[in-house]
Amino acid sequence: MDILTLCSVYEVLKCGGLRPAARALKRPPASMAAAVNRIENELATPLVQKPVHGCR
Repeated sequence: MDILTLCSVYEVLKCGGLRPAARALKRPPASMAAAVNRIENELATPLVQKPVHGCR
């Protein structure tokens, strides 16, 4: 687990979605999704609900 991944996941949770977090950090949405997946896999638990649009 690295600091960039933690910051990315924090921003996703704070902003309520991948796209708003990506805009805030000036990164591609795919990198936000990858960060969430890395943390979820490492912790072996889902952190966000993944509806069709956004995260909760």
